Amino acid sequence: MASERQGSPLPFSVTTSVTEESVRASAKRIAGQIHQTPVMTSSKLDQKTRGRKVFFKCEHLQKTGSFKVRGARSALTKLLETGIDPSDVNLVTYSSGNFAAGLTVAAGSTGIKNCTILMSRDCSPLKKTLVESLGAKVQLFTGDQERVAKPRSAVEAGALYISSGQTYDVISGQGTVGLEFLSQVPELDAIVVPVGGGGLISGIATIAKAIKPNILIIGAEPSLSNSCELSLRNGNLCQLNHVEKANSTVADGLRVSIGSNTWPIIKEYVDDVISVSEDEIKNATLLVWHYLKQCVEPCAGVPLAAIFSEKFASLPAEVINVGVILSGGNISQECMRIFLQDNEN
Repeated sequence: MASERQGSPLPFSVTTSVTEESVRASAKRIAGQIHQTPVMTSSKLDQKTRGRKVFFKCEHLQKTGSFKVRGARSALTKLLETGIDPSDVNLVTYSSGNFAAGLTVAAGSTGIKNCTILMSRDCSPLKKTLVESLGAKVQLFTGDQERVAKPRSAVEAGALYISSGQTYDVISGQGTVGLEFLSQVPELDAIVVPVGGGGLISGIATIAKAIKPNILIIGAEPSLSNSCELSLRNGNLCQLNHVEKANSTVADGLRVSIGSNTWPIIKEYVDDVISVSEDEIKNATLLVWHYLKQCVEPCAGVPLAAIFSEKFASLPAEVINVGVILSGGNISQECMRIFLQDNEN
């Protein structure tokens, strides 16, 4: 499943790039509208990382349960700075759930009442219910053809298509996670970031490399949805075409490929990508539940799983202080039950 399929409308953005300045401007723009999320550590988990110390940036404790609200608020606040009347704005986006929640909350707080969310029919029921409870209009789709056609039709009717991964104003907002993280833990030697459409890692990489050029930025993906890994390996943008394969990962928020706007940033700033198996994702997620006592969704377990990999273990010994982005906490009781049941078996 690609993040921006051929035929999809171009994502709307006021700005046309992501820079250190745009991330810092986003931080000022959304100040007071989001939480400064805490950083946690665990001596027990450190013992599993071969001499490294891990710092967990708890974006699952962010408003709406994920970092996505940062980019949504940044983009919509920037849009309204152009002088447009909120009542004239009609938004449409595709989302597995977390960006949908963030965009809906951001729209409501800025007076934008027309917000349509396109979600796959196999999306998380919990996330769909959350988005609907926040006041968004949810439209379900089946397959790539419908996914492309619905937002295109909305844009042709006058809607603005806001992409969770490819809208530059959103990416700059997501980058505030990295800006805030480095202000809390300036001694970080590396940051490991879950990768779906690439908006989070693109924003974090842009600001982190500006602040600390030698810091390592490492992406973490499910092996079943590893567009970023394939792209870096081949030197060109690779988007997944096997929908069944990508949709089979338990990390539902990462069932998407990086796109044409995030790929150039990733190519320039991201040092490496580590892909992990489904069992590794489940195990890492359970470890976060157990040792940090934090109820995160599987997407947040992906970067910790990457740290446990042999590939990460081969990094230079001077890479000691490692940051992990716990990206979201919107997990259903049913998913939790399955995880715990699998663990017992």
